[in-house]
Amino acid sequence: QLARPRLASAAEPEHHPIVTVGLILMCVVVAFAIPFYPGDEYERIEQRGLRNQLLYEPVGQAAPFTAIRAGEVWRLFTPCLMHGFWMHLIMNMMMLMAYGAVIEQRAGSLTMILLCLFLGAFSNTAQYCVGVYWDRTFPVFFGMSGVVFGLFGYAWIRSYYARANDAWDGLVTSQQVYFMLIYGLICVTGIFGPVANAAHFGGMFAGMLWAWVGIMYRKNTQRKKVIL
Repeated sequence: QLARPRLASAAEPEHHPIVTVGLILMCVVVAFAIPFYPGDEYERIEQRGLRNQLLYEPVGQAAPFTAIRAGEVWRLFTPCLMHGFWMHLIMNMMMLMAYGAVIEQRAGSLTMILLCLFLGAFSNTAQYCVGVYWDRTFPVFFGMSGVVFGLFGYAWIRSYYARANDAWDGLVTSQQVYFMLIYGLICVTGIFGPVANAAHFGGMFAGMLWAWVGIMYRKNTQRKKVIL
């Protein structure tokens, strides 16, 4: 009897990170389908079309969350698929592969899908809310960095609470933690230009929260089994 193809739902060392690779391919396809433009040009060029369909909210909206409330819920995630220039794309894809592959191999593809959707929606919404309610503008933003920071946060917490010789033990080093935190703080200074800082730190918080809730749930479940 032939085994049915499936997405791995638990840790399988031989499992290929198909979700991570799929996300990378989607970003590359979108990069070729939508030409790169500087940030300001994004608001002036091609008000309609594929680009405007992938933004969190279409350019020129009169009220916040209009498109999403109208049912265009894909916009919660699709800004992650667009990037501003090739180096932006390359750096994000390298980090996505670095963290996404190891997480998917340990947690499974199904978890990876749900985690990335949650991280994308959370980080994009955080960035949009900061723009609308803090800066009083309708922000245009894009990139996978919110998800990348979220995957780092998830791996960080799983590694921090891991027992010795566990699959997550030692996955994230203190040097990696310092690098990501320092890099995020440098971005806040504006030295790299306009950066979606709320997406960075919102994604990191969301990833850490997902990991922590999962760990607490598993601990409570194991405790109940011992009591019973």
